[in-house]
Amino acid sequence: MLPYSGSRPVAAIVHRMEALGLTPKELEPMLGEQGRVTEILERKRPLTLNMIRKLAKGLRIPSDVLIQPYEMQRKLLMRLLHYGWRNWTVA
Repeated sequence: MLPYSGSRPVAAIVHRMEALGLTPKELEPMLGEQGRVTEILERKRPLTLNMIRKLAKGLRIPSDVLIQPYEMQRKLLMRLLHYGWRNWTVA
């Protein structure tokens, strides 16, 4: 079993980047321009089907890991503001 099985997509991408010694710049062929890579890694933009296909092939991350839903940063921020940081737990 892969170490990121069942993990959220961005965590799986970051894990593979670290394992392969990749920089965000090296994800540009799979995700698009530098700004888009940054938005994906910061969870400000969702992965598209085309990105998922390229990441699955290029980083050898199972597509079933990449298609899992994940919370976008804005939603996280809104939850934090609503519930307060003292009541925050990381899922």
